[in-house]
Amino acid sequence: MFRAKSRNGFTLIELLVVIAIIAILIGLLLPAVQKVREAAARMKCTNNLKQIGLGLHAYHDTRSRLPVGYTLGGNDALLPPGEPKQAWQVVILPYIEQGNNPAVTGGTASPVPIYFCPSRRGAEVGARADYASVHSAAWDNNHRGPSQGTSTADGWFTIMGGWCASKGKWPPGFTLTVVSGANGTSNTGLVAHRGLRPANVQSGGRNDFPFDALTGGDAGGQPWWTNRAWVGIQQDSDTATFNKVASGLTLGSDYTQGGAHPGGCPTLLADGSVRTVQYAVNMDLFCGFWNANSGVVGSLD
Repeated sequence: MFRAKSRNGFTLIELLVVIAIIAILIGLLLPAVQKVREAAARMKCTNNLKQIGLGLHAYHDTRSRLPVGYTLGGNDALLPPGEPKQAWQVVILPYIEQGNNPAVTGGTASPVPIYFCPSRRGAEVGARADYASVHSAAWDNNHRGPSQGTSTADGWFTIMGGWCASKGKWPPGFTLTVVSGANGTSNTGLVAHRGLRPANVQSGGRNDFPFDALTGGDAGGQPWWTNRAWVGIQQDSDTATFNKVASGLTLGSDYTQGGAHPGGCPTLLADGSVRTVQYAVNMDLFCGFWNANSGVVGSLD
């Protein structure tokens, strides 16, 4: 009588089937894991901006106005009286529990955790900032929507837009009361998520200078350039894909607002809330949103 031998393992075909099933399961799970990870990162990015908003509001409570917040690389005499010769990212450090950061006194800055978008990078790159204020329409017509000609926006200013070379003046000392009486704090942008070329996330680039360039000293000339974005928004890319401003200018991706988040990126409003602005936003409304006294308001969805 013969007895069949028992098998103690998989055949090659069975092993290949098991591997294929595992690969399919991983393929199905990976997008879900990535979505969960991005959702967590977006929530953290939103919280970063809320903390920045609390710092700016605390500064406002102490100084009775919001900061202009940058030096002009030789034009410091044009700063409002008593204005620190530093970017807003520096002047609010004492108000976000970073008063011991050497940048406050003009030293070499330490990284500030809430200044980094977690979808993009962390403090391993050194002291930098992924959030910026925005140039004003009064600077030139590269900050107005395609339907907004030069004459309609002569007096438009972003809250922290700063000195306007073409107008030779500063905007009014913006307070929350002033903003409330203009477009309204819930209709006005305060701090943007600024765009960055993916190749520059670790190495830096034109719009990603080290944080020390924001403390009042920059051998290159104008550190204000490093903490601002222009009106235009897209997901991080090595090339700019929008051409929707009044001038028709095609801006380089070094100047955009935007981020690594898909669909849109969190943006801080003057009332301290955070809204996700879609990359496909109507450009006329978007330009009006950034210029506090534009009179142009509407949904950014």
